[in-house]
Order: sequence, then structure tokens, then C-alpha cells
Amino acid sequence: MKKSIGIFACALLMLQAAAVTGFAEEEDVIKVACVGDSITEGFMSSNTATCSYPAQLQTFLDMDRYEVRNFGIGGRTAMKNPDEGMYTYWNESLYTQSKEFLPDVVIIMLGTNDVVTTNWNGGETYLPDLKALVESYQQLSSQPKVYLATPPQAFDTAHPDQINNVAVPIVKQVAEETGATLVDINAMTVGMSEYFPDTIHPNDAGYLKLAQMFYENVFGGKAAELTVVTEPGNKVSMAGQIVTADSEGKATLVTGDGNKSVKIEKSGVGFTYVKFEVKGNTTADCSAMTIAENMSLSATFTDPSGAVTKANDGDMSTGWQRDARSSYQDAWLMCDFGESRECNTVTFDWEGTTRPAANGYKLQYSSDGTIWTEVPGVAYDCGEAADTVTFDTVNTRYLRIKVDSGIHSKFFPQIYEWGIFNKSGEDFVPTVTYEGENAEPTESVVSGTGQSGDGSDNVILYVAVSAAVVIVAGIAAALTVKAKKNNGDRKNTIS
Repeated sequence: MKKSIGIFACALLMLQAAAVTGFAEEEDVIKVACVGDSITEGFMSSNTATCSYPAQLQTFLDMDRYEVRNFGIGGRTAMKNPDEGMYTYWNESLYTQSKEFLPDVVIIMLGTNDVVTTNWNGGETYLPDLKALVESYQQLSSQPKVYLATPPQAFDTAHPDQINNVAVPIVKQVAEETGATLVDINAMTVGMSEYFPDTIHPNDAGYLKLAQMFYENVFGGKAAELTVVTEPGNKVSMAGQIVTADSEGKATLVTGDGNKSVKIEKSGVGFTYVKFEVKGNTTADCSAMTIAENMSLSATFTDPSGAVTKANDGDMSTGWQRDARSSYQDAWLMCDFGESRECNTVTFDWEGTTRPAANGYKLQYSSDGTIWTEVPGVAYDCGEAADTVTFDTVNTRYLRIKVDSGIHSKFFPQIYEWGIFNKSGEDFVPTVTYEGENAEPTESVVSGTGQSGDGSDNVILYVAVSAAVVIVAGIAAALTVKAKKNNGDRKNTIS
């Protein structure tokens, strides 16, 4: 039996896409840092991790070429010493992290908090402090292209004059003096009050609009419509965009050109991800791909706070946990496929960032759920927080993990997510049609819970949502960014 260690990456919250021209080497990942206040952080969105403008911008860009990170934090100012009630961005760890990221592109949008009446001191420090902030990024060894954005429109009675007549002119002056490229978000959001329900912060649709504005004005892209064809009623999503397929099975999203990963979810059953290329208005027919039903998870000695459903809810922050009152030798988590299936790979994401609580475990399989046979090999040591275990193919209806040795003190085994794979078969390829062009098959990549992989393996089944298993015969495995990172020690030219 062979064991290899893999990393469970939240590839869905890192979806990356279409090209900025002129990058030094085509295979390098272009790193984008989004710097700002609560409007960058994503305050008032339904989920900052998926609906903020940086998260949505990631889905507009080619997922194999771009990495967008959100360094926004609410209530912050460009001024180094704002008055009482606000805090400066300069003192934040996110500021340090954004520079250590060594980005190739920096988008700065600060000013809404600077010009709040309680902070404003006449602008004597806002202009030089904002200028110094821009220059601090321009001086990085990665020599990033810096874009300076004006704050969005405010739609209350107190802020508009300060933002429009004070902040905006200063931002424009700083852009001119530093050579940063201006992105006039203020002008672009005129008359868009419906996207700012509290008059200052966007809603989900508003953050999508901001992402589109930056995509078009920073990366020179053009928004396109992506129509995914699936089973009627399925949910189709990319980051903060979630659309239910209509009676014809069609769901339309807004995105940009490049390689995309789209989540297709069947309510109460499971979900999967399909990867393909978008070029302008695109239709991806995934109707031939089905998500099987009647699969379930069960466990023994489950702690009330660690319900079995948490091991397959697609959320890497929650998981199944054994009851602390039970004997560790009896703790197990089992998957019932409903019928016999072949599998040869299991992935686990344990609690913790450096090591799991369990010292060891065994994998067992059964045709009837009563008589169990150990998967060929010996018990495994839990050396990392994320494990990928490969073994000779078994044909089974039931598969379970059984904690079989001591646990680290003060901890009890907890599994955040797990996946079950059969690494064989042919790739599922959706039929992709581009506007004005014939159908063109493209590569398809599927992942259950964001596992890493090389794109060459095939997923037969994996644990997904709502105590269910997704079974997709012959679909390529897990998402990963294949391009290497640039090392920041040379100039990367972005036009």
C-alpha cells in the first residue's frame, strides 16, 4: 500500500482567470493584491470569502494564470493618524502581508473613511500618506503595476460631498504624482444606488459590478455571459454568483475569458465542479453529467457539535468529531455508496493546521456493512493535517475510516472533509459552444471539496454535501494551479 500526502486547498474561493498581456513568462502566475477598507473586504455581502469584489474578480480572470488576494479590512484609512473612531491601514498585519505577497498588480481603494467628518483634518495628511502608501508598493522587488481607485459613490446625505469633492480630487492628484494608473470607480458608480443598500457598502450584486469594473479597467477584459446547461433545478455558481437552472436546465453567469471552474449542485444530494474555457459568450452543456443519489454517511460516537454531515458539507472549517466520552478504538466514520463501487484513493482533511488529533487509523470495507476487511496494507500514521491515501482497487458498497490508535492529549479525531476516488477511466468533457463558433470539446476537471491534484486522475465518487456522495463516473480529479509562482526577483511587465 502506498501513502502520499496532499494539500486540501480552497480552490473555489481562489478561482482565477483571463489574460493581462505582456507578462514575462506565460507559465507564471500573476499575483494580484487588493488593498482597501470594508468595501474591499466585502462588508455587507452575504459572504466576504466568495462575494467580495476580489473574490468575484478572481472568477473573471483565468484560473490558471491569476491569483487574487483580498487584503481589505474595514474601518481603515490611508492616513497614518486618523482621528478617534478609525484606524490606519499602515498598522495592519494585512498591510505587511500584502507586501510580503510580492504582487505583480496592486489595486488600492482607500478614502471613504479618511473623509468621514470625525477623521478629516483638512487633508494635510491624507494626500502625503496616500502617496507614501502607493510608493511603498511601487518600491517592492516584484515592481508591481499599481492601480489607484477613487472611492465609490456614497448615497446618503453626509458623505457624497466629502467623497466627490475632497477624496476624489486627492486620489487623482496622487495617481498623477506617483504614476499609478487611475481607476475612477466613483464616476462608474454614479446612479447605482440600488447596489448600495446602506448607501455606502455594496450588496452581492454591487460587488459583482465592482469586480467587472476592475476586470475591464485593470485587465482590459470584456465581460461575457456563460450559460451552463444541466438538470433543471440544479444550482450553478462561481464564487458569489449562484443561479438556479431554469426549466430547460440553463443557468447564466457573468464572467470573463479564460479557464473557469463552475460548481454544479443538486440540492440534498451533492455537488461537483467542472472546468472549461470561456471565450466570449459561451455555453457549456454539462447535461450528460449526472449526480447520483441515495448515498449516505454515518458514524458512531459523534459529538453533538461535530455532526456527521459536517464531514461532507463542503465547508473546510467544520467537521465530524468523535464524542470525547467514547473509546477511541470504537470511533468510525462510514460511507454507504448504495451499490458496489470501485475505489483506490481516499483523501482526508483533519482538524488543525500542522497535525491531526488521531495518531493512526485504518481503512475498512464491507459488502454488507457488518463484516469488515481492512484495505490492503497496515494502519496509517497521521503525520499531516491533510492525507491522501492510495491503495489497490477494491470493489465495495461500504467504506469506513476507523481510529485505531491513541490520540494526542486534549484532542479528539475530527475530519473536516473527505473524498473517495477511483483514479481510472476517461475524462468527462462537456460540449462547449462559443458564440458564432462550432462546438469545441475542452478539458474538464472536477473536485469535491477543493482537493489538490494534477488534473490527470479520474474521480468516481467523493463525499459532498448533506450527508451524501457525489458519484460521477470517469471525471478528471481535483483543481490545482499548475503554473509556477514568480519569485519576485525580476521585473514582470504588465501593460
